[in-house]
Amino acid sequence: MNKKVVTSMLAVSLLASGLVGCAPKQETAGNKEGKITISIGEWPSENRPIEQEKWQGWVELMNEKYPDIEIQPDEWMYDMQTFLPKATSGQLPTLYPCHLTETKKIINAGYSADITETIEALGYAPYLNKQLMELCEKDGKYYGLPQGFYTQGLACNVELFRQAGLLDENGVPMFPQTWEELGETAGIIKEKTGQAGFVLPTINNCGGWHFLNIAWAYGTEFMKQDENGKWVATFNSPECIAALQFVKDLKWKYNALSDNALIDQQEMQKMFAVDQGGMYLTSGPDVFLTETYGMPVDRWSYTLIPAGPKGRFAQLGGKTWMFSTEATPEELDACFKWLDTAHGYRPALTEEEQAEYLEKQRADMKTRVEQGYIVYKGTTGVWDIPELDAQVAEIAKELANVDLKMVESSFDMSQVTIKPEEPMNCQDLYGVLDACIQAVLTDESADPAALIAEAQDNFQKNYLDKAQQQ
Repeated sequence: MNKKVVTSMLAVSLLASGLVGCAPKQETAGNKEGKITISIGEWPSENRPIEQEKWQGWVELMNEKYPDIEIQPDEWMYDMQTFLPKATSGQLPTLYPCHLTETKKIINAGYSADITETIEALGYAPYLNKQLMELCEKDGKYYGLPQGFYTQGLACNVELFRQAGLLDENGVPMFPQTWEELGETAGIIKEKTGQAGFVLPTINNCGGWHFLNIAWAYGTEFMKQDENGKWVATFNSPECIAALQFVKDLKWKYNALSDNALIDQQEMQKMFAVDQGGMYLTSGPDVFLTETYGMPVDRWSYTLIPAGPKGRFAQLGGKTWMFSTEATPEELDACFKWLDTAHGYRPALTEEEQAEYLEKQRADMKTRVEQGYIVYKGTTGVWDIPELDAQVAEIAKELANVDLKMVESSFDMSQVTIKPEEPMNCQDLYGVLDACIQAVLTDESADPAALIAEAQDNFQKNYLDKAQQQ
């Protein structure tokens, strides 16, 4: 992590919000063969056959190592609308991922099991990333495990940059360095190719999610605690209004966006992959680009997030593994065995373990290259073993199937300030900001100042205040 990481990152105490109560604990039994049965959430759906095959391979490994454990796939993916009904009815998968921003909310509401004894018995605690684990703790107990984390950057479609005459003498995209340059570059792409120069999601909380990066770069502070410790919305400011004005300019000044103003994350990825979008914000090459939409690997390039008046700001986010409160101790133990077998989720401490870990990383990357995925960097680990991360990065560069010139500008994050997602009701904030973005993209006369003022009032009264009621 670079030196400019905000010092309060992930250390702020998150309060519970709308989730209340807890489903009654029920006894869980094995299946008819006496096996321990666990369900695994976010299982790849059938439209992702390569991932399905990989996960089935993990099941086969589990069958070999632990014949007493049965794995049940569950395609459910966390979202705010479906979580509470599943939680209150005891229908959550035994092991399921959620957004980092939702971790404290779920823990405080009592919907993730206490896994402290298992973590301590396995000796994991001293090596897990302490900043991430602060989100997984309550009263000295552990209720979740960080699955991974990301920071946002800018992906550029090499083919559309080529068609727009925006490649340098080395064939590398002329990456925009500021948000204003991004607007200009995106406008040129739209003019020269007829395709959206920049793809901005606007629905399902994705618009607000991406907007945070822009707003921070303009100097926006979204919330702060008052002298009594209460969280207060503070984004009705000239800085946030200027950031929303920039988003409006992307549509009406630069003519840089898609004619469709209602874009979700999936549509954003599709547009980029099939040469209908020149740029979008992402943490790296999404698997859907090549697997689902057939994007050629050589059209991928990636750079640092653009700078605003206050510098470059990239969002830190990720996912957390959570555990059903319906799980027995035996089922929780089986979940950890799955995490180890399928994801290599354990700290590599001895020379033998580190060699095994690096070999697995190498084998996984080779397989991903063979399957046509974009490979050029290793995943950022949740374990506090930086020398191992450095070795993984070198393996990734060695096996890269993209020209490193296309991505090397993204490797040095020293000039980027990394910020965590906002500490209170973050997903709700995204939804409120979605509405602002949709308004300025569909109505040329929309007033950013009025929209931001209304959004702050809405967020304070309907979300922050309700979340902090005693």
